[in-house]
Amino acid sequence: MGEQQEIKDQHFLPQCYLNGFVNEKGKLFSLDLKLFVERGKRPYARESNPAKICKDVHFYTVEEDAKVYNLSKVTDKFLVEKSFHEYENTFQELITKVTSGPTLSVNDASRLIRIIVDLKFRNKYYREKLIGPRQTEVINEAFEEIKATFVNDPEFRTKYLGITPEEMAAINHSVKGMLLNDPKFKKHAHLSSLVNREDGYDTLLTSLVPKLLKCRWVVMRSNGKFISNDNPGCVIDSDNKIHNTYFDHDFLFFMPLTASYCLTISDASEDPFFLAAPTVKQFPMVEASDDMIRMSNNFAIKHFNKIAYGPDKALLDELAQELIITKQP
Repeated sequence: MGEQQEIKDQHFLPQCYLNGFVNEKGKLFSLDLKLFVERGKRPYARESNPAKICKDVHFYTVEEDAKVYNLSKVTDKFLVEKSFHEYENTFQELITKVTSGPTLSVNDASRLIRIIVDLKFRNKYYREKLIGPRQTEVINEAFEEIKATFVNDPEFRTKYLGITPEEMAAINHSVKGMLLNDPKFKKHAHLSSLVNREDGYDTLLTSLVPKLLKCRWVVMRSNGKFISNDNPGCVIDSDNKIHNTYFDHDFLFFMPLTASYCLTISDASEDPFFLAAPTVKQFPMVEASDDMIRMSNNFAIKHFNKIAYGPDKALLDELAQELIITKQP
């Protein structure tokens, strides 16, 4: 890889999203939820700004030792970080269209779904909680597939002319052992999935976008009362179980778009307006009840990396106090 301009601090949640939760001074307040979860202590809301949160050093940088993860063709090590910019410049324009409501073109509605899924898929939570713990399982599955393909696919074997099945097995065993013990597995595997989008990510969107377009959408409105976290969006199923993502059946998805607007998507019934006119996505804009605001904000305390945030310090401190009270016997 050639030398590129250094991009050290990289946001795993882009500032274009975080900017929707600032106050009139351009600041937001955050709660350190890990302080409560790991140490049982009450967090207090601290003032910050979008540029200083939801970032890690070289979170998306593709390193030289990642070549074995199907990243050898990447010539710009900051490729993934830069790809955020594809929608950062237009995200606010899209959110303005949503909040102006009550319709979006099907292209804009599809784009919104893709951005929301991208925010989940690129997130640190996805890397730490969904990729990292599956290291052994993923590697074993991958090498079993390679082994079967080598035996059963003559065209695949032509790529390895002169290598016997025994030699191929020895190579696989060596590489597999290296990957099973690779401390950077979750990072490299995550980046590989982001770069090689055809390996599952695009397939997911191809099925998910039309499914969610057919669902009922409602945009709830509040006076700056919605909070979010560093892994935004949560799903509740028919058993009232809360998921990071779940779109199989009987789901209600909450996605705070800004501190004043929250999108909900439900498959409880199909959207008759979209089915009748699939070039436009309609959604009612409703005033959020206190119960719905509370539900959305409680979801923001689930499936986080570290923090929840919003523009209202008093509201966040109130939520922190409720955490302490709820924990008490």
